[in-house]
Formats: sequence, structure tokens, C-alpha cells
Amino acid sequence: MFASLPTGAKIALGILGGIAALALAVWLFLFNGLNVVLSALPPGVVKLIGEKPGEQKVMPVVAERAPWETHKAYTARKNGERPGAEPSADDSPGKVDDDEVDDTAEEPAAPAKTDEQAAAELTMAPIRSLGARADEAIAAYQDDASDQALFLAANQAIEAIKAVEIQAETEAVRVAAVEYRAELVTQKRKTLEESRRAGRATHRVAGTAGNKSAPYLTLREAASSSSDDVGHVSDGQLLRVHLDAGGGWQRVEVLTGPTAGKYGYARGKQLLALKKKRTK
Repeated sequence: MFASLPTGAKIALGILGGIAALALAVWLFLFNGLNVVLSALPPGVVKLIGEKPGEQKVMPVVAERAPWETHKAYTARKNGERPGAEPSADDSPGKVDDDEVDDTAEEPAAPAKTDEQAAAELTMAPIRSLGARADEAIAAYQDDASDQALFLAANQAIEAIKAVEIQAETEAVRVAAVEYRAELVTQKRKTLEESRRAGRATHRVAGTAGNKSAPYLTLREAASSSSDDVGHVSDGQLLRVHLDAGGGWQRVEVLTGPTAGKYGYARGKQLLALKKKRTK
């Protein structure tokens, strides 16, 4: 039938067929016509053809977070957002975001004190308090060692430590408190005595450390370099000059250091007079 048509009719039908095919293609691919056709087909036919256009799920492949990449930049890349956006001040590399900080973490609590430890602290508290008062009294005396009343006040503060009554719940705590009290009294008395001696000082040893053969001041039994050696005094130790024996020799008393309490004669050129002399 088509062959019997005139040539002009054949050309016209061919042009119309091409236009129809083009229109069908445009409808199928640009206006979602293929989904319309597939939705009208039976499910078995659709299964043979495959998934409908738009139903195929493609999972994006996202690389792991790079060491230099911020958390927000990595999240944006993972979610497919447009890269290259201006980062905020909080997106600087190396900054930890607030959502990455574990706010639930807490510092470990200090171990609870045992009943015996709590009882020991309660027993020691009055002793420590009196020790602090004794320190204050000794410091006041050190500021003005010429005031005998300050010395007596410091001594009374030490005696108060010795006289404090110890009340303990257990024998072990009581024994520990007694030992601590005795040790504290000994320490404070030593400090007060050193302060008393230092307060009486008139001179300080100086200029002996540079002597490699004898880096100390030698005390003599008499005012003579040929007299017997009775002890050595190092730089910084405090002395009290009792007598000018003439010839550059001084009769001195050592007040501080390992040779404290010794008497002897020493050359005056190695004795540095203190700017402020203190008396008893």
C-alpha cells in the first residue's frame, strides 16, 4: 500500500514520521514520559526491564577525614555540599569543635579519707595551729632581736605547743600526735635559739671562699697565728666580737653554722661589720 503512494506522499509521510519520533523522544527523556510508560506496565515486565529511572541508588564514595581538614569541612564534603566556601573563624585547621568535646568527662574524684585519717587530722589540728602562732612570734623577734619581750613571747608560744592536751580516738593516733608535738617543739626551739644568736651578731665572715688552700676563717686559741687552731668558720656565718685584742685580732663568739658556740681569736680583716648592730 505504501509502495503505491505517489513519491510526494511518501516524502511527506517520512517527514511526519521523523517529527513524531522526535516528539516521542523529547517526551520520554525530557518530560518524564518513560516513568509514565513504566508505571503503566505490569510489575513483572518492569522487573525484567530493571529499575525505573530515578530509582537507582548511587552511594557516594567519601574519603576519610584528612588530618588538615576541619570537622565542618569534612561534614560538608560528606553531605555533597559545594566546596570552596569561606571558612568561619571556628573552622581553622586544628581547632576542635564544640560538638567534638566530651562535656561529660570529669576529673577523677580524690579518694575518700578513712575514719582513722579524719580522726588523725582532727587530733593534729590544735598542734598545727599553735605551731603557726609560734612561727609568727619567732618572726616578730627576728625583726627586733633587741626586744627581750619578743623573745619571751616566742618562748611562751613554744611552751604552749608542749602543753597542749592531746585527745585521740585510738592509741595509734595518740602516739603519732605525741611524737609530732615533741618534734615540733624541738624544731621551734632550735629556730628561736638560732634567731637569738643571730640577733646578737655584730660581724659576718667574708672574703675566705677565694682562698683555695684554706677557704675558711681559722679561729685561734690566742691572738697569734702560731696559736692552736680551735675551729673554722665559713663565709656568711655570723659572729659577735667581744674584745679587740690588738694587732688586728678580735676575740669572737661564733653564733651560727656548724661551729656555733665556739670562742676564739680571728683576724679582723676577714670580719665584715654588720650595718645594724644588735645587742642583748
